[in-house]
Amino acid sequence: MGAFSGLSVSGDLIADYFSMETEVEQSFGVLPNDEDRARASAESLLQVSHRLRSPLNAVNGFATMLRDANEHGLTEEIRQEYASYILKSGEKLLGDINLLMSAANIDVTSEEISQTADAIIHLDHALKAFEPFVQAKGIAVENKTIEKTIPIAVRPSLFDYALSFCLEAAVERSKDAQSIYIRAENKIREADKAVCTISIRDFGPSIDRERFKQGIDILRQTNLGPTRIFSLDSQDAQLTDETPNTWFIKLLLADRALHLANGNFSFKSSDGQGAILTMAIPIRINARSTSSKRS
Repeated sequence: MGAFSGLSVSGDLIADYFSMETEVEQSFGVLPNDEDRARASAESLLQVSHRLRSPLNAVNGFATMLRDANEHGLTEEIRQEYASYILKSGEKLLGDINLLMSAANIDVTSEEISQTADAIIHLDHALKAFEPFVQAKGIAVENKTIEKTIPIAVRPSLFDYALSFCLEAAVERSKDAQSIYIRAENKIREADKAVCTISIRDFGPSIDRERFKQGIDILRQTNLGPTRIFSLDSQDAQLTDETPNTWFIKLLLADRALHLANGNFSFKSSDGQGAILTMAIPIRINARSTSSKRS
């Protein structure tokens, strides 16, 4: 198993793909009535306002101090510190806006299942786009994929969102100079059932399965549109990390995007061993015998 040892990706994942659809549909539960929806929407807007205004207030406050630095007698060291606060606040604000826009795009994206999508092409493009990000953090990404092509039945844009969120989360979960391992595989369960799995192995903190289920419930039941991603903070204090990292929300969005794309997301995690994040997508019926290995 090599890089994927310890947390093996078993054949159960293939069975899971074909059994999870019913569970996913049932997990949506009963949608809220109009009164509950209006109240929840108002609460969510307040959360969004607080989430976005807090870093913006910090930017304005420290920028004002820098503008009037001579009046306040600020030393060069303090000026640099305030400038650092402004940059960090701006990065947090931009990150939250990006999450908000991504969540909105997931919900409004409407497309047919592609008859030409190839998992390897999507994966290669995603890894290429992430090169500057991982290099800046000093993380090594090793692609252990053997196949040269795996034709999949998927909604491409939504699949790209899911893949991007998983990669971003894995990088955020990793410490500097750690490695991330990726492998795409063609897994055949039966003659008429085959799936492509893309597994991302990181060595970050463990993922609490119950917390993740609670987060999925919030995303799928509150029916608040993209603003619901910020309700995770107030609905349950344990759903988000105390650190500024957003990897937990990104994994929830990956699950959402992949479900809409015609796939399923799952993970295996253990204390001290990190996690394997796995995306399972059905292979196109008319192309199940065409996948080939890399030379």
